[in-house]
Parts: sequence; structure tokens; C-alpha cells
Amino acid sequence: MPALGSSVLIVGTSSRPRIALDFELTPRVDQIRQYPQASVLVLPALLASSESFYQIFSDLFEKNPSALLLLIAGVETDDGTLRHLIHQFPVFRILETLEDPALEISLLEALERVQWNKQNEQLRFLVNEQNEKLKNLYQTLEDRVAKRTRFLEESRRKSLLAQARWEAIRQATVAIHQSASIPEMEQKLLEVLAKSMALSAVKIVPGITHNLPPDPKLGKFVFQRVTLFNAQEKPEGTVLFLRGSEHPFTAEEKEFFQLLAETLNPALQRLGTLKTRESFKEEWEATFNAVADPVGIYNSNYEIVQTNSSFQKKSGVTEMVAGMKCYQALFHRDSPCAGCKRGENFRLENRRETFDVSGQVVHLSPDEEPVFVHQYHDVTEQVRMERRILESARLAELGTIGSSIAHELNNPLGGILSYVQLLKMDLPIDDPLRVDIEEMERGVLRCRDIVQNLLNFTRSPGQEQKTQLDLRDVLRRALGILILKTRSQGIEVKTDFPDDPAWVEGHFNQLTQALQNVLQSSLSSIQEKLVTQRGFQPVLEVVMKIHEGEISLSVLDNGRGLETAPSLEIPLAQRILIEHGASLEISFQPRALRMAKISFPRLVLVP
Repeated sequence: MPALGSSVLIVGTSSRPRIALDFELTPRVDQIRQYPQASVLVLPALLASSESFYQIFSDLFEKNPSALLLLIAGVETDDGTLRHLIHQFPVFRILETLEDPALEISLLEALERVQWNKQNEQLRFLVNEQNEKLKNLYQTLEDRVAKRTRFLEESRRKSLLAQARWEAIRQATVAIHQSASIPEMEQKLLEVLAKSMALSAVKIVPGITHNLPPDPKLGKFVFQRVTLFNAQEKPEGTVLFLRGSEHPFTAEEKEFFQLLAETLNPALQRLGTLKTRESFKEEWEATFNAVADPVGIYNSNYEIVQTNSSFQKKSGVTEMVAGMKCYQALFHRDSPCAGCKRGENFRLENRRETFDVSGQVVHLSPDEEPVFVHQYHDVTEQVRMERRILESARLAELGTIGSSIAHELNNPLGGILSYVQLLKMDLPIDDPLRVDIEEMERGVLRCRDIVQNLLNFTRSPGQEQKTQLDLRDVLRRALGILILKTRSQGIEVKTDFPDDPAWVEGHFNQLTQALQNVLQSSLSSIQEKLVTQRGFQPVLEVVMKIHEGEISLSVLDNGRGLETAPSLEIPLAQRILIEHGASLEISFQPRALRMAKISFPRLVLVP
């Protein structure tokens, strides 16, 4: 391919298009004369319409009559200019931009056309040379016409036969280079030679064939076998020309077949190269697509060069993936992912998913920028399970510590409460110390309630039975633990409860834990936004409403919302709520509020 690539000259730009071909690059038209070997010129249509280019290309065309133009015509180029250029120059193709995906294949086809034109020119030269020899021979024979009439007729016959042979070679050469496979090449050769040579079949056998297996069908045919040699004069295949046994091949026909075989060698090598490349391409694509994880190849601008089928399935984009930004196609983002380290191994957390990314820098060519190969292994479930295990261990340890502390505090609190109540009983009603004693009693009772809440939190849910519950009491218990956290951070919790009881059936502690998880998720979202945003005014509202057949509980907050990393609170709460026949929905309201709505089946008590 380097020999072909050196024949391409791109004019009028300094940016190098991304193609695998070798090419020369010059920004100025007057420098074209410095590249006399150029066979294909790529330049904007506006430059080609200049007067200076006409003379420059005329000089180049005298040296290289096979030269072709490939015009770059954007939307600003009018049709009249293009028609004028097409009539004035040998224009092969017109593209819109140098970034057109068809640029490389167009250059390959243009170079192949140039080579084809050169071969035709060589063939024309050979025919003209032979015709000149025949003219000389004809003149010699004219001088001896009186004595050698029969030899003149024989010469004429040979001349016509030679012309027919050369025409057959020309047609065969065209047919060979237009073929895309060996069977097609055999068919076109037979169509060209069947009439002039009375051939019945043409068979091309690639590879070394010292002894072809006998075919009983060949008994009624005669065949001429011609060996094909490569550039190193080593045999690479065999061509068999067959026709009826009543017409043996003459020496001239055998010589003609030998000449024809020389034109077959380049075509067979071209087919072999294309077949090998196609095979390598299919094997590489099959291996690439067999990788279960999404794999992407990007350039330095985060643009996708190549992806496997898993990447396309994950992104949901099956067409026109190349050229898109990796973060746009895979994660639907407008900017690179946070923590992205191109060409290195790192962990990527994107909304609700977590990936372990294996990156590698690949240098395809010393003259080109490196590309980055990233493999995305989804570890979302693994991370979620690890967090669940850590959360379970933390909760178990917290339960053990909490129950121990509660039991240790119950005994002294009971004694303190007894002594305070005894003191209260002994004091007269108008005693000035009675107010202090009553305040002490209220403080001890508050401590007792806190310890009781701690015991209820650590108690195993499986130890209690389903009972009729007032959902307001459950929510107050959950809020009692949450408010201890919000007061220290200045977060106000607004509540709106109905006056009538909200009866449901369930486990008191389990429902308390579920509501605590929902409230804690909103609180965590607000706390993260307090850290990252100055002047943030937190909003946390809890609203309960009683409807005809259900009870709805809404928790609204203005925290980070979708930007918050996934946690275990909501999945655990949802599991408990489903066991109680309730449902949990997360939605986003105006004013950037996230709402967690819980719907309970209402329990109607029969008097």
C-alpha cells in the first residue's frame, strides 16, 4: 500500500485526514509541481476553478496522463462550477469534506483507476508497436507480392489473428480486473475467449498443483495447462483452457495463453490480498464482539473510533456510533465522566451504576496520536452486595451496642425515677422545691422514652406479630430518631398529620425502620448539598393524608436528587413496605423537589 499512497496529494489544507493510505500534503496550489509522481489530487473545488490551477494541472497531465482529480465541494459550491470542472478536468469523484467516511475508499478506487489507465496505455503501446511491425512486414511483402502472393495471404491471416489475440488480451485484462472472485474471473474469461478461441471452459486452480487429479469428463476435451508465477518466479497456481478434442491447440494459441497468464498474476494476488484482509477483519470483529463487557476505542477527544456489540447494546445506539463522544453514547452525559482516567484502570460511578474500567493506551502508528481502549465491567450488584453486607454488619453491631446501653441505663433510670417520685410525694404542694422535683421527673421520663426507643430499634422484627397500628405513632417514632440528627445541623422538618387515626396492619418496628430509611435517604441528600452548595436552604416536609381506601405519606426534599450516589436505604424500605402491602414511588416535582410517596391500604375498624 505505501507505493499507492505516495501517489496521493492533498492540496489546500494543512490538517491530515484520518485515512490508512500514505499521502502527501501541501496547502498551496503552486507547490503541485514539486510532486510530479502524484496520480490523484484531492483539493477543494474553488481552488480547482482558479486560472493558475489549469496551467499547473496541464503540466502535470503531460507528465502523467492518468492523473485524476477528487474534488471537495461543500454546500457553498454551486452546480455550474462543478459542471465546468467536470468538463474541463478528469474528475473521478466529488465529496463534501475531507472527513467524509468515503474518502479512503474513493482514494483506493481512484488509484485503482489510475493503474487501470496505465495498463491500458501500456497495452495500447504494445498494440501500436505490433501494428508498426506488421506495417513494416506488410511493406516488405508488397515488394515481393509478385513472387510471394501466398506468403502475403498467410501474413494477413497472421496479422488479423494477432490483432484478434491482442484484442482478446485487452478484453480479458479488463474482465480480470473487474472480477471480485475466481469463479467470476473464470466466467468472464470464458465469455471473452469462447468465440475467438472456441473454448469450452476455463479453470483457475490457485496454489501449487504438480499433479491434478484425473477427471473422467476431460476425455472428450483437450486442455492447455499454463503455470502462473509470482514476482519471485515461484509457481502460484495453474490455468486450464479446455475445448473439444477435435480442435487441438496450435503453437500460437499456446503462446497466447502464456501471455494471458502473465496478466492473471497481479489480479490473483489482488484477490488473495483482499480475501486475507477480509478474513482477518472478520476474525477480529468476531473476537471483539465476543467480549461480554462493553469495549470502546477512543481518540484523545473522547470520540469513539470502534466499539463492540456489547457497547452498542449498553448504549442503545446501533448506528453512527463512530464519532460520538464516549460519555454521550454510553452514559448520556454532556461532559466527560467524573474521575475518568484514559488509558488507566479506575472505578467509575455513574448515577445508579458502577463500573470497573480497564484502560490501555495503544499506539497504532508513530505518526498518529494514540488511542485508548476501555473495557467496562459492571460491578453494580457486587458493590451493592458489599454495601448491604457492611450495612447489615453495622446494624447488627449497632443493635448489640444499643441493647447493651439500654439495659444498662434502665436500672439506674428506674431507681432515679422512684426516688424522684418519693421526694415528690413527701413535699407539700406549696413547697418551692416541688417545681424542681417535677422538672427532674419529666427529664427522667424523657430519658426513659429515649431508652425505650433505642430498645425498640434494636429489637428483632421477627419477634413481634402484626397488629393494628396508628400510622401517626409509627411516623412519630421514626421522626423522633431523625430529629436528633436534624437539630444539630439546623434542618427544620415540617410535618402535616391528620387529626383522625390512620389505621394500618403491620409490624411496628419494621414499619418504623422502613420510614426511617426513607427519611434518612432524604436527609442524606440534603446533607450532601449542604456541603457542596453555599447558602443552600434545606426543605424537608412530611405530609400524611387519609383517603377513602388508602393512606398516603409523602416525604419531600430539595437535596441532590439523581446526583446522589445509590444507597441501600430505599431498596430495604421498599422490601419492607411490599411485605406490608404498601407501595413506594420516587418522583420529581416543581421547585426541584424530590418526593417519595408511600401508599398504605387503609384498615377500617369495625365498631
